[in-house]
Amino acid sequence: MKARFNRTALCCVLSSLLYSTTAFSLEVDDFIDIRDTNQSRTGIGLDNGQSAADRDWTIYNNAYNGNELAITSFIGSAFTIPFVLDSGAPTGSLYITTAGRLGVRTSTPGGPLGSNVSVSNSGPGTAPSSIHFNNGVENWTFGSQIGLGAFIAKGSNSLLNVNSQGDVGISPGTSGPDARLHVGGTNDAKVLVKNIDGGSTSDKFMFELSNASRAKVRFAIVSDGDNSWSFDNNPRNNQFTISKVGTLQNEFALTQDGNGTFRGSVTATGFNTVSSREAKTAFANVDSQDVLARVAALPVSEWRYKVEDKSAKHVGPMAEDFQQVFGLGDGKTISMVDASGIALAAIQGLKQEKDRQLAQKDAEIAALKGELHALRAAQEERMMELELALGEVLRQQSAEVQVGSTR
Repeated sequence: MKARFNRTALCCVLSSLLYSTTAFSLEVDDFIDIRDTNQSRTGIGLDNGQSAADRDWTIYNNAYNGNELAITSFIGSAFTIPFVLDSGAPTGSLYITTAGRLGVRTSTPGGPLGSNVSVSNSGPGTAPSSIHFNNGVENWTFGSQIGLGAFIAKGSNSLLNVNSQGDVGISPGTSGPDARLHVGGTNDAKVLVKNIDGGSTSDKFMFELSNASRAKVRFAIVSDGDNSWSFDNNPRNNQFTISKVGTLQNEFALTQDGNGTFRGSVTATGFNTVSSREAKTAFANVDSQDVLARVAALPVSEWRYKVEDKSAKHVGPMAEDFQQVFGLGDGKTISMVDASGIALAAIQGLKQEKDRQLAQKDAEIAALKGELHALRAAQEERMMELELALGEVLRQQSAEVQVGSTR
């Protein structure tokens, strides 16, 4: 049954009930139809009968604005409209369950996570389902859209996106993230991981790449043009490598034993090798003369590396010859420790040879000096003998001259 009242009849009925001294009720089997034949606003006012400073409420149908249903709040002559329901709103636009859950365009709010508010879009195409917040300065939107997943946007700029595969995009330009975490930006896409516990001395894990398989783990720095690098952890050969993309070679490789290999030259202001006696064992004496002889037999030539420019020149032995002559190295590389050790031993051998040669020369000189001294002594003795003999001859001649004079 429908109970229909015109304006005058309804006012009379309501007035008699409102001013009754006892509790009242209005019972109608189906619904009450309050109709304004002038097609203006039709509504029900709720006045608490107190002072003008108290808030009164009105529920009305506004025929002037598309027959929207509105709830207004009055304090004196000032009023607000906190709730408006457009006449074109689809079925289930707003739904509250017995559990107190709120559904927007869904009669089953809650979802798989049991949330208390659900927003659903049953419209055509890929129109988004979203919640908008506007504080008068900034406009934010939280929603989801077919093909894009969930998103958070500021104005028209989508700042965070999560697609159906769980990939996350942060900052403008990442509406379709290309990886599990895609951070984009037109100017600065800086990612900061910061520990704010400045007084702590305990170790902190700030960034970690974890791999459960034995496949290669790669961290790449990609730039425009031919200037991209990759950092790889290869558990299959226990190596960490740095490679320039496109060379198909490792510019640097580090093994689990701490051995490092560079594909090119290494430039530094100093190079210090561990050489403490405490770090060494299996000591043995070295025959410096033998090392010197081997150095003299080691082929040394001029050459350049195949990857270098044609103007480059180097001088040195081959690793194969070095291994054959000294029994050191792997035939592919020459250790700087071995090269410097061989050089020092050869220098010592050369010094020993020079000392031997000098000692021999000194002995020869000493012998010659002795012979010269003996010759000088013999010459002096001979000279004295000659002088005495000459003196005797002169004396005899002088005596003979005197005898002849007296005759």
